[in-house]
Amino acid sequence: MSYQIIFSFVFQLLVSPLLKRTSTQKTGDNRVAPAELEAILLSHSSVEDAAVVPLPNEDAGEIPAASVVLSKGARESEDDIMNYVASNVASYKKVRVVHFVEAIPKSPSGKIMRRLIKERMVEKIKANSNNF
Repeated sequence: MSYQIIFSFVFQLLVSPLLKRTSTQKTGDNRVAPAELEAILLSHSSVEDAAVVPLPNEDAGEIPAASVVLSKGARESEDDIMNYVASNVASYKKVRVVHFVEAIPKSPSGKIMRRLIKERMVEKIKANSNNF
């Protein structure tokens, strides 16, 4: 068996599925790129850092949720941030949930740790819903 055949087999079996994963989330019938929403959030003068993750939703499947680090002295509310994004995107791309955090968790290489952010946001939402 030649090395080309083995390489082709390994690539198709192991690597190809990883390349097919997209960095978009499905909101209803539309796709939303978290990077697009993050760029808009970062253009706000009071936002120091931001990450957007998909949260599960019964109606839409997933909704965009933002984890935001505010600049020191900023007094914006979650609604202010959501309205800012809504004024710059189509209605289906609007951020539906905003949580303020001290820092966005990142890997040593600087990549946003979206799974960790999503887990923290889901826990926070569950904790808040149990308080009512």
